[in-house]
Amino acid sequence: MIVIYSAYYLEEGDQYGYGLLARLNAASILLHTKTGIISKVLSRTALIGRCLFDRGVLVTQSGHRIMSVLKKMNFKVVYLNHGWGTKRTPPHLVSKNRRELKGYRWLRMYTDYVICYSDFDKTYFLRHPLIDDLPMPEFVPLGHPRNDFLVKNKDNAEYKSEVRKKLGLPIDAKVILIAPTFRDIPQYNAEIANLYQEELEKLQRCLDERVYVLYRPHHYMVDLKYLKWKNIIVCDSSSFPDPRPLMLASDMLVTDYSSIFVDYLLLERPMAFFQPDIEKYQEVRGLVIDPDNKVHMPGPKLRSLKEMLDLSENDFAAYDLEVSKKFFHKFTDGAATERVSNFINNLLRTL
Repeated sequence: MIVIYSAYYLEEGDQYGYGLLARLNAASILLHTKTGIISKVLSRTALIGRCLFDRGVLVTQSGHRIMSVLKKMNFKVVYLNHGWGTKRTPPHLVSKNRRELKGYRWLRMYTDYVICYSDFDKTYFLRHPLIDDLPMPEFVPLGHPRNDFLVKNKDNAEYKSEVRKKLGLPIDAKVILIAPTFRDIPQYNAEIANLYQEELEKLQRCLDERVYVLYRPHHYMVDLKYLKWKNIIVCDSSSFPDPRPLMLASDMLVTDYSSIFVDYLLLERPMAFFQPDIEKYQEVRGLVIDPDNKVHMPGPKLRSLKEMLDLSENDFAAYDLEVSKKFFHKFTDGAATERVSNFINNLLRTL
């Protein structure tokens, strides 16, 4: 039996699928990714050649042509998404991008199982009039293996201090992680990137040695030019492939519509939301949660980034992080890797 792990990218610190692949009972485990930052990554042709006389499971993070080929070879396809709980998927404007639409159609047509966070996820994921003619895969809320690391280290003061030391941060400073999401249209994305530059510049003028900011742009946003700030450290994916250490090193999160806040709920730390373009974002991408619902977005809304420095405990009193965590996550025990590996191993036994 073969397991194929396919991803857009593999994080440098997690070369084996967040520890998942090491738990699988397969004779061969093959890696297939668009960015071969790890060794032994196979091309599509080589990979298919290895699978001609065997059966197995494809674990994928995207919809692509290899899914249809492997399905014809009696492989099962398991989709492991990188983020859950916030955005319409496909987006509202998927009709304007034929390549993206084709990917979503492949994903819905050839996926057997979707590993998700909760039953809420099946109410919106892979639902759009342009793909609703296709059968739906089965949704299995097991959690994501990558989040086990967050749960197991949320109270690890030694690890938090170690990451801060590597970043050059004072151990006793207040550290705020700012992590916006990507906008689907390039020009729109550039406008938001410029807006954040301006907001960060204003924020820097208000910071002192007691407060530091980690700015984490979306992993699609690389090679941008940033000003050098004294108290703001830019942590893009080219320098910090894995956002989890940044999450654990921080005391608070500021984001917009990014699903990072759903994972951040596992740390039980406060968060706030800066959404200067919410009307346009709803039009272009669309949200599956209500921004005014205190369970869906459990934190105060900011009109500018510098407003986060004025927040007090009273501003967070109306939000129950535990209630929000239970809404987005069926499991919060740090055992997703075990559940997902057991699921795939059981699937292998049926082939």
